Amino acid sequence: MPIQSTTQKVTDLSPDGSTKFFLLVDILEQAYKKDEAATVRILDVGGGSRFLQQQLKTSGLQYELTVLDIIPKPDDIEVPYIHADITDNDIPNDSFDVVLSTDVLEHVPESGKRKFVEECLRISKDLCIIAGPFMTDGVDRAEVIVNDFNKQLFGSGQDWLEEHLFYGKPRLEMFYDILEAQKIPHHEFGSQSLMTWLLNTHTNLLEAKLGLDTNAHRKLNRQYNRDYLMMNEFQSPTYRQFVVMYKDAAKQPLVDVTRYTDKGADGDRISVYVGGLMRLYADRIDRAQDNERRLTEANAKASDDIARLTELCKAQERTIEDQSRTLAKLRPLLNVIHSKPVEGVRRLAGAKKFRSNNDEQ
Repeated sequence: MPIQSTTQKVTDLSPDGSTKFFLLVDILEQAYKKDEAATVRILDVGGGSRFLQQQLKTSGLQYELTVLDIIPKPDDIEVPYIHADITDNDIPNDSFDVVLSTDVLEHVPESGKRKFVEECLRISKDLCIIAGPFMTDGVDRAEVIVNDFNKQLFGSGQDWLEEHLFYGKPRLEMFYDILEAQKIPHHEFGSQSLMTWLLNTHTNLLEAKLGLDTNAHRKLNRQYNRDYLMMNEFQSPTYRQFVVMYKDAAKQPLVDVTRYTDKGADGDRISVYVGGLMRLYADRIDRAQDNERRLTEANAKASDDIARLTELCKAQERTIEDQSRTLAKLRPLLNVIHSKPVEGVRRLAGAKKFRSNNDEQ
């Protein structure tokens, strides 16, 4: 669950969101670096992310990007779009130099997974790259943990994780069977250390729920993304697997995956990154405690105001009670003044009308 906005850059994304785009383009740059004048025809299956386009634009590649997906073309897709199901299409063989797909196969029913891979291979001429979470050590358990955390925060599971768990993640053994049958060489490697994935995904959910410091969070993302080859991105066990399949076997020697798999992690950079994430939580806790203190003070002031108002009401009640007792004492005298005998005496005395202070003038 990366942080996204209409102005966001690929370097702002969480490491889980950004590194897959970096790696895809890095592999393409290696495979086609000697063909600088050639235009690489790329099909992104189930993609359409503007972040892949951003990353391609930073490369030295000449490319034509096309998107294929089962949903109608979204308004923000600016490249050629094929509205189709990859498992049931009429695209000719070898139509694209590269067919790639990231984080899609785990959303395909088990019965369609093999056909998905075979069609991607059929349509590609040189390379086919499929990446995403596979059924490897700890990945299923990690997704259950994150999904349960989402339920705790928001009352329901995360849609994309629910689909992963429902449809099941692909297995490397299926790829081995297909590639061996078609005599296609390949590379495979893992990315996004499972510990990093868990840490980042929980952080993104907390940000959505609690509102962490977005600017500070993006700054940390940029730090990791800038140094991803020196972080713990490739340390096993990993969340995402990359399978790079070479329809053109001559491309395989051009791609050096050891620059990922043999890269050691820089402890200082990792410490700074993880420490920064912890500070995000600490900042949110500080703000929550400050809000709680302000609320406590406001409640105390309200209690004092209520107490003073209660005393005023009681004093008013006492005043009313005193006035009522005074009126009760005066009532017999008023009855005498207004009695018929008194009125008769006043008439004999020559008074035409008894007039009190309240009589009309």
